[in-house]
Amino acid sequence: DSHEAYLAKLGSDRIHALRGRRARDGWQFEWPELAGQAAARASSDNERHAVLAARVLRQRLRSGELSCILAGLGISSLAAWMAALMERHDGRNVPLMVEAGMFGYVPSPADPFLFNYRNMSGGLMETDALTTLGVFTGGPRNRAVGVLGAAQVDRAGNLNTSKLPDLLLTGSGGA
Repeated sequence: DSHEAYLAKLGSDRIHALRGRRARDGWQFEWPELAGQAAARASSDNERHAVLAARVLRQRLRSGELSCILAGLGISSLAAWMAALMERHDGRNVPLMVEAGMFGYVPSPADPFLFNYRNMSGGLMETDALTTLGVFTGGPRNRAVGVLGAAQVDRAGNLNTSKLPDLLLTGSGGA
């Protein structure tokens, strides 16, 4: 019936929890439950792929030719995050970027979704896709690596979108 009725239906606990998810350190309240769930199961194929991709990415970063990482969605973002955080742990800051305009952000724990509020508020700059892709990624002195989850593309630009038994594999951008 009204905004106040909607807030009453949500309840103060739910409103508080939603507001807390925006906070940069809000993940700390979710971590105990998430850590317990993760410890109770074996790693998945996707998690192992992210770790392997992060190792390869770190080898590329150590060549000294790269200045920043463009992180895609899904497993590719987890690999990019892991590589950047491990580099930071070793004393080298490699800025992470997202096509939509986040630059120099540090991923927050607990919520791997690229566009969660915590990631958006923790960067050096929020800009637009043109600046991210045209200046930071493709600028004359920049050496960025894009970590993207993409399927096969043929010479004519056709994407290989395939139906697997338990997965629809699409190209970059959702085919």
